[in-house]
Amino acid sequence: MLYVFNVNTGAMFTFDMSLAVESVSQLMLHIQETCKIPSDRQVLLISGGEVLPPTARVCSYSAGTDTNPIYLFNLNLIESSHPPPPFIEQGLDIDFNESVKELIDMPATYNTVCQRTTLAQQFYESATELTKTCENIVHEQHMQHQGYAAAVANYQDTISDFRIRTEAFQKRFSDFLDERASYLKLLGTFHADLETLAKIPILPALVNSEGDTKTEENAEESHDSEAAASRKETREPPKTLLEWISAADNKKSMNVMFQHCTDQLEKVYKSLEMVVKNVLVEVTTEERTEIRGLTDRLCGLDKLLHEAKKYVQEQGDLAQSFLQNQARAGNIGDTSILPDLCASHRKQLKVMLDNHNRLIDNRRRCVKAKAELGEAIHRRLKWIVDQEDKVRELNHRMLAFCENLQRVRDFLQIVQQIHRTPAIYLSAVAEVVRRRAFSQVYLSRASELACHLLTIHNEEMTRRKEFHSQFDTHFICSLFPGMDDMPPAFATQAPDSFDNHLPKLTIEDIEQLIKALPQFSDDVKVPDIDSINNLFMVKTFVKSDIDKIDDRGVEEKIQQVVNEVGLANTMDRNLLKPAESDTCLATQGIPHLRDLDRGCESETDTEEFEKVGQSPLELHFEKDISSSPRPRTHDASTLTEDNLQTSRSEHDRLKSIVIKMAMLARQALGQLRSELMEYRALIVADRNTISMQYESLTSSWESLTIEIDNKEREIIHKMTTDHKMEIEDFKRLKESKEKEVMNLQNEVLQLETSLQNSSEEVCLLKKAVHELQDEYETEKKDMEKILESLKLEKQQCVKELGEKLVREHKAEIESIRSRFRLMSITKMEKSPSESNLDGIERGESKELVNHEAIILQLKENYEIEKQKAVSAAILQESRKWESILNEKLGEMKTKHELEKEIILDEAIKKSS
Repeated sequence: MLYVFNVNTGAMFTFDMSLAVESVSQLMLHIQETCKIPSDRQVLLISGGEVLPPTARVCSYSAGTDTNPIYLFNLNLIESSHPPPPFIEQGLDIDFNESVKELIDMPATYNTVCQRTTLAQQFYESATELTKTCENIVHEQHMQHQGYAAAVANYQDTISDFRIRTEAFQKRFSDFLDERASYLKLLGTFHADLETLAKIPILPALVNSEGDTKTEENAEESHDSEAAASRKETREPPKTLLEWISAADNKKSMNVMFQHCTDQLEKVYKSLEMVVKNVLVEVTTEERTEIRGLTDRLCGLDKLLHEAKKYVQEQGDLAQSFLQNQARAGNIGDTSILPDLCASHRKQLKVMLDNHNRLIDNRRRCVKAKAELGEAIHRRLKWIVDQEDKVRELNHRMLAFCENLQRVRDFLQIVQQIHRTPAIYLSAVAEVVRRRAFSQVYLSRASELACHLLTIHNEEMTRRKEFHSQFDTHFICSLFPGMDDMPPAFATQAPDSFDNHLPKLTIEDIEQLIKALPQFSDDVKVPDIDSINNLFMVKTFVKSDIDKIDDRGVEEKIQQVVNEVGLANTMDRNLLKPAESDTCLATQGIPHLRDLDRGCESETDTEEFEKVGQSPLELHFEKDISSSPRPRTHDASTLTEDNLQTSRSEHDRLKSIVIKMAMLARQALGQLRSELMEYRALIVADRNTISMQYESLTSSWESLTIEIDNKEREIIHKMTTDHKMEIEDFKRLKESKEKEVMNLQNEVLQLETSLQNSSEEVCLLKKAVHELQDEYETEKKDMEKILESLKLEKQQCVKELGEKLVREHKAEIESIRSRFRLMSITKMEKSPSESNLDGIERGESKELVNHEAIILQLKENYEIEKQKAVSAAILQESRKWESILNEKLGEMKTKHELEKEIILDEAIKKSS
């Protein structure tokens, strides 16, 4: 079974276990059908305060058992002004008083015994039922306590979450207050920023580029959008940056945004802090959630249950004894034992009736405790719901404030962007000009480099393929591994064009903006086109590569190769002879290359081309060489001739490259010279401007020095006059202070005299107080003497009263004796005959004996009465004199207090 406990009424409901696999919303619908509580007014909690959401499954929570049920709260009952009546199953109430009276009055028969046994069994059954009812009521109160604890835990979780949100809100608000001064300063410059934007012109190139992009976008749309675009194009383009912003966003909305920012800053600053403080004060009152004395009350109810179980045990024992007595009386069949048995039954029935009444009283107390607990829980649940509603409302207000604050921040960011618009606009124009120049130079230089590297790559590929076609089929190819490798392509393709959609701005546009806004001239960096060109300008070989140039000729290189191969001993030394003319040409060409600009790099990065390019231009070998008788020498010579032919072809190609490089270097040199002339002209112009600025600065500095001197004179004059006036003021102040000092000294003297007089009066008052104390002590002693005399009088009176009572008692005893004697005499006179004298004398002797006993008894009674009377008289007199003494002492105390207050009042009046 699935257990659900209603905390409001204290009732337990059971549902089918199949609902545990359903959602919480299905369980709410079944609760609505069973308990008549709308599902939207139900709150389901588990121990710990966790809420069951409607979409979750019931089995996902460890709750729903008889010891750990799901706690149900009815919001309709919580929000009502009157607490709901508690749910109590009292059972049948049987009144046993009349039955007990009837059975007690019945005669002592066996039928009476049987009826009394049946009544005893009914007592026992009623006791068990009452005890079970009390146990259920106490258990339901424990469940109510646990359910209320779950509600309090949920409330505390809500408050802790709210505190976290409040702290986060306070942090955001404090951050906003820290930036508030800067925001106010920014808003103060808003109108000045608008005036600056009204001075900044919109460049025609920007308007044209915007129109081009709009036409491209509108070309893809429908004919209606084309018509709208045509209408927009017919409008007059904006002339200033402010007009462009106003065209995109109405100027009225900008003014409204500015007014909203200023108003909200003031409102948020004044009202928000008080709201947060009120929230924290509302939330932190947690004393109402605790039910004081509830644990003690529940412990008392548990003790009550323990007592009820004892009563049930006693009722069961008595009922069992009734059954045993009935069985014994039936078995014996002797009617003589029935009176005694019925007498004992009467007593036992009275005991059982008393126990029954006690159990009924225990049930009443349990019901009353549950009702009181329900009222206390109702009041506190109502307070918790009210507090949660307040927290929810305040949370909504905080969210509204946060949204308003975020909106203000967004508006302030827009205002900040408006403030930064002039500087960003100028920097963007300068950046566009720089990018256009960079992209043009970059693409041209990259294309040239790609074409050149493509030709070098293609020539190398063809050469390797030609050599490979001859070398691949030869048997010697196995000695040279790796001859199949091909150079990878590097930078053989020109890059794609970029920066095509940038506005067509120039340096003249930047100069125009600087003239319009001279205050921003320092913030604008005009791009240097010449420096961008110099980044990609083709230069001569790198200095490090030129330092590595080998000055040796081709003959020496070939001789080195022959030596490395091992043919130096077999070859003729006259095979390699340089031509003088070519050598001269080579020696004249190398210094020319070295005199080029050393910062330029080579078009190729291989050392072979650099070294071959610097070798002699032509080499001649003598073909009429005497053949050696050894074949190895002939093979070496043919190999050398083949190498020479390849080196000649390579040399011719490199020669053409070097000529092109020389032409390019001459062009670069001419360009450098023209740039140098331009730089010289710029330097001269800068010198002129600097000289003019220096003259203006000197003139302004002289004027400033004159102004500063004049201001210093004025300040000195003003300070001297102010100093004189201050001195006069100080003199006046000194005189006034001296007068005040004299007055204060006179007041001090007066106060000292008054203090001396008051001290004398205090001494006199102290003496008077001491005298009064002495008088009080003497009066006290007199009163004590009077009290002692009164005590003696009281004792004397008591003694006299005792003696008087003794005398009275003795007189009464004598009178009684005389009466008794007279009675005896009269009896003797009334005797019928003398024959009976002996009997009379015997009777008289008996009567005398009885008379003596009566006299003794009377004496004892009189002594007892005398003691009582004496003690009563003593008590009465002691009370009387104690009251008199207390009255006297009270009068004396009041009199002394009055005199003391009068003396103190007179002393206070005199001192004041």
